[in-house]
Amino acid sequence: MEQLRKKVGEEVFSRLQGRLSAHDPRTSDNVIIGRTHRGTVVEVNRYVAFADLIIGVGECMPHPCAGFGGGCKIIMPGVCSYRSVADHHFTWMRHRNSKVNFLDGNSFYEEIVDAGRIARLSFKLDLIMNEKKEVIRAFAGDPVKEHRDASKFATSLYLVPLQNLADVTITSAFPLEIGVQATKALAMAAFCTRSGGAIIWVAPKKKQGRSCR
Repeated sequence: MEQLRKKVGEEVFSRLQGRLSAHDPRTSDNVIIGRTHRGTVVEVNRYVAFADLIIGVGECMPHPCAGFGGGCKIIMPGVCSYRSVADHHFTWMRHRNSKVNFLDGNSFYEEIVDAGRIARLSFKLDLIMNEKKEVIRAFAGDPVKEHRDASKFATSLYLVPLQNLADVTITSAFPLEIGVQATKALAMAAFCTRSGGAIIWVAPKKKQGRSCR
């Protein structure tokens, strides 16, 4: 609950106390609501499954498999069960079209959109943040349309044309340094490093209660 308090702020936390909940992907209370057109099971938080109106709030930034974060990712993996996330990720994250800055024909992304539609995500607010964690642009509306608009704007900020792929790439996992999230920096580095090149990946490793590099 302390994480929720920090997330929403003291005023909102106090006003909505008892009505806020954190999603548990492993609980047996999650509800199967359908399958994507490729067969991925969509099993979601019971509050989402039975809600009359579903609104999402998130951030849009480059993503190594989904093309861009934001959009319907608030549903998949956001409020899906562990087995749904595993089914989706293990099937599609290694597909050759599952890559950054790529939406059309990206099976990983298209499955996420399917899950969002099946879950009846009605409205989405996606924010573009700067390095100071300040909001510099906001996109809202239909979850798919606003996300495409947000992705185009994110491309204008983050896309760096390369004349040649690098022989050596140095990448840091910061700020996504928790667990498997740290591998996103490694995946992104692979897109700009030539075959046979080297990637120096800086990420924390917990050992005996401490982090080392």
